[in-house]
Amino acid sequence: MEVFVDERRKVAQKVLNIKNAISEGHIGKVKSLLEEALREDPYYLETYVLLSEIYELEGDLKKAESLLKEAFAKAKELLKGFKRADWENPNNAHVFDAILNYAIFLWETGRPDEALEVLKWLYSFDPEDKKGLRYYILALLEGMDFAEFEQVFTREGKHDTADLEGWFKRTSKKYESFFKSLER
Repeated sequence: MEVFVDERRKVAQKVLNIKNAISEGHIGKVKSLLEEALREDPYYLETYVLLSEIYELEGDLKKAESLLKEAFAKAKELLKGFKRADWENPNNAHVFDAILNYAIFLWETGRPDEALEVLKWLYSFDPEDKKGLRYYILALLEGMDFAEFEQVFTREGKHDTADLEGWFKRTSKKYESFFKSLER
């Protein structure tokens, strides 16, 4: 079975440098640099995520969603024909992050069913779930909103993995057949 590993993207370092400039507050310049990077390589998906975050901060949720939706479409193109993906490979991080960010955006904007579908699809590429997608999926199945999930399971800026795993073991039993169905 062939496993997806993306090529090393030349624009990645450029986007990382731009990302670091965001904290300096030059949003207008950063947006134009990100748009230039997007034209340079429309398949480096981190660029979409960063632009969407800027638009979301500016209150333009339609543009933010449009960018994430476009990134999701590009991710589908990249993953077409693959049944597995190595999410631990650094070359794939931008693809995983773009898909996850799209799902979280859907969740945050009151579309948990759509978020669940995106997360199920992402999970199917790595049923060993090294990235912990099962926690997000379970939270959606349990009817949690994203803010509640973050509040309950975040400690010092990071997810509390031990707490999440304990909660998952206690709570997921009633969804055992659902999680089995995700394996393809």
